[in-house]
Amino acid sequence: MPAISGFFRDSNYLECALWCAIGAGFLIRAILRSDHRAVVLSAGVTFLLFGLSDYVEAHTGAWWRPWWLLTWKGLCLLVFLILLIRYVKQKNRLTPDTPAPSRSSPDPEVSPNQNPDPTPPR
Repeated sequence: MPAISGFFRDSNYLECALWCAIGAGFLIRAILRSDHRAVVLSAGVTFLLFGLSDYVEAHTGAWWRPWWLLTWKGLCLLVFLILLIRYVKQKNRLTPDTPAPSRSSPDPEVSPNQNPDPTPPR
């Protein structure tokens, strides 16, 4: 087992605290609001587990050793990716497909590709 420097250990403890604080924030949000509770709980628990993996990493000396720590971190990253994809898909579903009003004309009936002025552009 390689020697673990104080900087490496302390930086992993700091990361552990950061990820756990983010996870606690998600869990508090899930308690206070009921919308999207399952997704928010999933994110909170995953951030807590990811933070705990940094605590373990501080004692093992590497994120890839032992093999189960690499698997643990990889599964957390997979959950983060799934949550991100779900979020983006949901956000795209909520975004209207209609074009925004033209800023070049005060007339809301003019679309961006129409030119309300009959003179050609210079």
